[in-house]
Amino acid sequence: THDQVEAMTMGDRIVVMKDGIIQQVGSPSKIFDEPKNIFVAGFIGSPQMNFIKSEYIEQFNNENCILGIRPEKMTTDGNIKLTVKVDVVELLGSEKIVWFYIGNNKCSAKLSSDIEIGENLELSIYKFDINSGNRIN
Repeated sequence: THDQVEAMTMGDRIVVMKDGIIQQVGSPSKIFDEPKNIFVAGFIGSPQMNFIKSEYIEQFNNENCILGIRPEKMTTDGNIKLTVKVDVVELLGSEKIVWFYIGNNKCSAKLSSDIEIGENLELSIYKFDINSGNRIN
């Protein structure tokens, strides 16, 4: 199926393809938590992963990479951390979409916890090679 929600909810093992080429094979949780490249990271998940050039974040500005922040991964389980300040909170019943900026890049997070404008979030960050698109952490 081309429907990622259907694949994630019904499949035990998923094959993610781009232009007829296999990008990643694995369980839904493995593909979501450990995407092998930018395509898989951006394709799986709603809202989509936030992508930012490393030059916009001081601790990464000497690296030539793309940083990925999964909207649902506002935890401390990643090995690279960044703290940001919440700018806007949209209440969606039991969940909230939270908006924040990294440089001039508007990013989103999807949370079920209580959070307010001005509070800080700690984000887990994925690093992707800018040329190959492969994950490097």
